[in-house]
Amino acid sequence: MVLASAAGAALDVRSGLGGVASAVGALRELVGQAGPRLKGVCAARGPGSYVGVRSALALAIGLAQARQLPLRLVGSLAVVADTVDPSGGELLVVVAAGRGGLYLQRFRSAGATPDRHWQALGPAVTDRGPSFPAELLAGADHLLDPMDAAPQVRLPRAHPVRSGAEALARLGMRAEPTSSSYDLVSADYGARQGGAP
Repeated sequence: MVLASAAGAALDVRSGLGGVASAVGALRELVGQAGPRLKGVCAARGPGSYVGVRSALALAIGLAQARQLPLRLVGSLAVVADTVDPSGGELLVVVAAGRGGLYLQRFRSAGATPDRHWQALGPAVTDRGPSFPAELLAGADHLLDPMDAAPQVRLPRAHPVRSGAEALARLGMRAEPTSSSYDLVSADYGARQGGAP
């Protein structure tokens, strides 16, 4: 969990949380520290661990709805990519998916301003085969493999310059607010109970 400034700097980070109860306690503490300065909520939408992603999204959606704040969702592999400063060319991000699988996504450097960032060149894919998908390697200039999940890939390694929490905060500032499918369910439930939709 990250508490970020309006400029996207990570002000407070809680990591290594052990389960949903621990995450709820950390969230309560962060929200208490932020007080009225809390202006929005950002979360990584996946791919990732089934329980981890869904728990984080549930907390983010709940906080955004309870405080009537904008919700911004960013891809998990985009967060990993943003730990590296864009230097031109293409970056292949590889993260372990468990049970021998990999999450992969290619990015291209976008923007010529100080706010340069990585732009996804397609959706994230999951690979569970014994061989690495050659089409993802074609055109990639660097590999970002923070968990050393693909040691067989022979590309120059990219090295992170910021934490994942800082990257999430930076991307959250750029992302467009979204609404969740829960909003419609909540509105419908309120209408059926005689409340305002």
